[in-house]
Amino acid sequence: FFFNDAAPTEIYTEQIVGSVRCVQETGTWGNEQRIVKKQNAHPNASVLCLCATKSNFFISGGMDGKVVLWGMSQSDAQNYIIEKYSEYPLTSEDLPRAINNPKNHVQSVHVGSKFILAGTSSGDIYELTKPDESELRST
Repeated sequence: FFFNDAAPTEIYTEQIVGSVRCVQETGTWGNEQRIVKKQNAHPNASVLCLCATKSNFFISGGMDGKVVLWGMSQSDAQNYIIEKYSEYPLTSEDLPRAINNPKNHVQSVHVGSKFILAGTSSGDIYELTKPDESELRST
């Protein structure tokens, strides 16, 4: 996922701690990286998958049985902002039970023009309505 052409930024998961981090290439040849933003995406649960849109939005899915739509912006040359726009719980179980029940783990996500598809380890596929991105930017 690249935020802009001048300063490419990639999104990675820190699977064990449930965080996502934005990493920017630095150095003359882009051979070094620095973390520019870290966000606790799925507290107390591993992040299992990410999917970026063509704009500055990305989706995460985790062991907590949730799919989250995120927006990313840059406030200035050094500071990035990650905002949670929508959260889609795929299970009604509380966090400890969701984490311990592998059928709830979101293992894949894909973003379309109007929907988000989420697949769980049990083989279930959920079609979630994606908010209009123009409305998200105005909030």
